[in-house]
Amino acid sequence: MAQGPGGGFRVTDTIGGRDFSAEAGSFLAFYRENRRYVGQRLVPLLQQMGMEVPLGHYSSPVKRAALARLRALSLPRPRAEGEKLIRLLNDDSYAERQRATRALSDQFDRYGGLIYLAFADPSQPPEASERLRKITRSHPQRTWMEELISALRLTEDPAYLVELLTEAASGDRALIASLLERITGQRLGRDPGAWLRWLAQRAEGVTPKARPN
Repeated sequence: MAQGPGGGFRVTDTIGGRDFSAEAGSFLAFYRENRRYVGQRLVPLLQQMGMEVPLGHYSSPVKRAALARLRALSLPRPRAEGEKLIRLLNDDSYAERQRATRALSDQFDRYGGLIYLAFADPSQPPEASERLRKITRSHPQRTWMEELISALRLTEDPAYLVELLTEAASGDRALIASLLERITGQRLGRDPGAWLRWLAQRAEGVTPKARPN
């Protein structure tokens, strides 16, 4: 395993007598292209070696961050509140810019997804971009989670969303189920069992039947 000065990441490994070798322009790109290897092999191996390991996409903190992003992007009130604060980062009033910066930093758990996506937007005005940069740097672990969620497109991944659905509180199930139905075209409602069966059928190459109204 090696990471070059430019961020390039490469792994050569032997698994069950078979050689594995892969590389990518960054660790996140390597993770995206070799998701199963990273989750099932690389992360446990690094843990055994006593190395500090980034949180994996199926870790509880990342799943909570993904769910928070879904709420912030999909629920009208949280999205409107977060987007208003982000706009205020470029307000004419210095006091308003400061207030919005503090509010976003203090509520990073709630607005982390919106903040990260806004920071990644190259069209942000310089003042807002710099403030977003400082906010994300003050929350490095959560920012890593947001980078991972974006790199792996977890909030667009049906299998990942079903995983979230199986663990979600009742109040979040409608949100996740609605997104699943929009992405997949299946109408299976809020029942995690129905979605798990759909995933199993899809893996077997069976075309599941949508549930009637």
